[in-house]
Amino acid sequence: MTPGYRRGPAHPEALAALADIAAAGDPDLSTMTPAAARASRRSRFVSADPTPVVAIDEFDIVAVATRIYRGSDDVAPALVWLHGGGWVMGGWDTHDEIFRLLAARTGFHVVAPEYRLAPEHPFPAALEDSLAVINAVACDPERYGVEAGRLALGGDSAGGNLAAVAALTLAPATIGRLALVYPVTDCRFGTASFREDARHSYLRPEWLEWFRHHYLTAEAPVDDWRVSPVLASEAQLGALTDVLVVVASHDPLRDEGLAFAARVGGAGGRVRTVVAEGFPHGFLSFARRSPAASAYFDTVTEFLAG
Repeated sequence: MTPGYRRGPAHPEALAALADIAAAGDPDLSTMTPAAARASRRSRFVSADPTPVVAIDEFDIVAVATRIYRGSDDVAPALVWLHGGGWVMGGWDTHDEIFRLLAARTGFHVVAPEYRLAPEHPFPAALEDSLAVINAVACDPERYGVEAGRLALGGDSAGGNLAAVAALTLAPATIGRLALVYPVTDCRFGTASFREDARHSYLRPEWLEWFRHHYLTAEAPVDDWRVSPVLASEAQLGALTDVLVVVASHDPLRDEGLAFAARVGGAGGRVRTVVAEGFPHGFLSFARRSPAASAYFDTVTEFLAG
C-alpha cells in the first residue's frame, strides 16, 4: 500500500466512541500545560473492569520504572511496548488496559517502561530510556522471567516513533517482530493526511504541533532520523525484517505511517501494512467496546505471537 490512499466514511463504532469522548468534555490539549494535560488523560483511562492478567511485576530497569504484565505462568517471550502520549503524556495509567490486552491475547510478558517525558526531559531522553530497557531485557532475560532470544518490540503513536527508532538503532538480532500502531514517523508534519479534513479524527493537527514543541529542542531538528524515522537510510530500513505497520484511516498520521512502510519495503525490508478502515487515531483503546477495533487489535497480537 502506498501513500495515495483515500479514506472512506467513519465506522459507526468509531463514531459512537468519539461521541462519548466529546460528551465527556474532552479538552483541547494545545491550550493546556503539560501537567494539566497529563492529569486530564489520567482521569479518562481508569477501567472499573480491567482485563485480567496472570501477574504484574514492577522493576527498576536501569533506573527506569518498568512494569511487566505477565501473560503466562511460565517463562514466555517478551514484548516491550512503548506507550503513546506525544512524548509528553501517557504511561501505566493511560495504557494499563492496552498492556493487559496485549499480554492476555499474546501470552507474552509485556514490558512497559515509564520512560521520561517532555518537556522536563526532552529528546532524546525517552529514546535513551527505551533503548536501555530493551537492551537490559535482551541481555538478562532470566532476571525478568522472559524467554531468551525471543524479544518483540512495539508501540503506539509517539511510542511507535520510539519503537521504530529503537529498532533502527539496535542490532538486527536484538529484536524479532516489530509492531507499529498509528506511529509518528515524520515530525515535519507535511503529509496530505495531516492537512485533511479532521472531522472524525480524534488526534488534531494542532495537538501534534504542541507535542513536537515540547519534545524537541533547537538541537533536535525534525529531519533527524531519530526524530523522523521515515528519513532513515535505506541500509537501516532494509534491515527491518519483520514489521507490521497499522494506521488509522481517519488520522493525521496516516500517510506518514504508510510512507514509512513503503520505505521499509522499498529498501528490501519485510513489512505488512494494515489500514484500520473508518477508525481514528487511538482506536486500540476502543477494543473492549468495538468489535471492529478489537479485530484490528487482534491483527497486532496475532502478528506478534505468530
